[in-house]
Amino acid sequence: MPAIAKEFVLTNIFKNVSEMKEESEIFSEEKEHFGVPWDLSIVRTRQDIGIFLHCSIYKTKKWRIGVEANLKLVTFTGKVLSAVLNDTQRMSGSFTITHTIKKISNVKDDVPIFSKPEYHFGIPWKLQISEKSGFLVFEIFCCYSGSNKEWSIQSIDTEFKIVTFSGKLHSKKCNLSFYENKRLDGFSEFIEWDEMIKDYCIDDHLIVEVNVKNLVKGGIKKEKLWKFDQSVEAFSDVVLKVEKEKFYVAKLYLSSQSTYFEALFLRNFEESRKSEIEVKDVKSEDFQNFLELLHGESPIDESTIEGIVHLADMYDAKLAIRKCEEFLMENSEKTLKEKLKLAYRYNLINLKNKCLSKIATAAEIRSVLSHDTNEMDPSVVGALLQKSLTLIP
Repeated sequence: MPAIAKEFVLTNIFKNVSEMKEESEIFSEEKEHFGVPWDLSIVRTRQDIGIFLHCSIYKTKKWRIGVEANLKLVTFTGKVLSAVLNDTQRMSGSFTITHTIKKISNVKDDVPIFSKPEYHFGIPWKLQISEKSGFLVFEIFCCYSGSNKEWSIQSIDTEFKIVTFSGKLHSKKCNLSFYENKRLDGFSEFIEWDEMIKDYCIDDHLIVEVNVKNLVKGGIKKEKLWKFDQSVEAFSDVVLKVEKEKFYVAKLYLSSQSTYFEALFLRNFEESRKSEIEVKDVKSEDFQNFLELLHGESPIDESTIEGIVHLADMYDAKLAIRKCEEFLMENSEKTLKEKLKLAYRYNLINLKNKCLSKIATAAEIRSVLSHDTNEMDPSVVGALLQKSLTLIP
């Protein structure tokens, strides 16, 4: 179905905003555009106000609408605060950070301790714990350090937990927001300190966990996890030019990871004698992510997986292909239909089999069918036919 490349404007006056309570949300009335109902909402998170655009389609099947929206706050005097929200800014999926604090009783008043940074969606995060006024302060720290200062990250329904080995837990949920001058968010009074020590500590150890969901970012470019620029020239013996970016790499290492590069660098091709080789029809951002994966980093997430698995297949990098398949099987929140398409395109047998094992009902069979079955893996079509026959009474 062709995309609808049209525009519309939603405007709403939200009243009594100053009286909004923390974590409260106010919705506008729904309005229909192009046969689809839309509405706006504002959410108060402590001293911040978030603006959200909602597409209110109520269907059982998976669906998606891509948009670019210019969200504005406008005063009656004409003053405007705006931000562009592009569909690619949503980092679908979630991540969890778990940390065990040893000797929790040694934590001093208002002196925070941190977990080690973990990278998720190309951004480093860490947990922060402290004691203040008789309460456990439990927060998450966003360590983003890009050159653009007009960045923001929001998360809806993030869950903070303390848990015991027996499964007992204390949890709270909140919406998070981060920007240049606010990198810390969470709970200043998560639980009373004495209650936490009594009910949740074992051998002076405390297990804390944060499950971050529904991230939306603005003004952020993925941080590079590994440098391939001129600063590593001394450790490289060839330059790969992708678009306008140069990657300084080692021939032997790439050859050990990819049969394509093994042939390019170690066999008697003309390119093997060049000090700089142009790589065509590849995006530099995808190539950066691909090289990071080959060098032991973890750049795979929902926004990078398709670019990485495409290059891993193109260059026959078996370790990278296996890592991509593992992500799609264990961590990705893509639909079964999307996963089966990737499995067919890149011959991911284990992914295909796992997807098929999850399909048990007529509705699930319909959800993975394409309008044109020629686009589908014939073995998948056959398996779905067999499953459908077993459902006939």
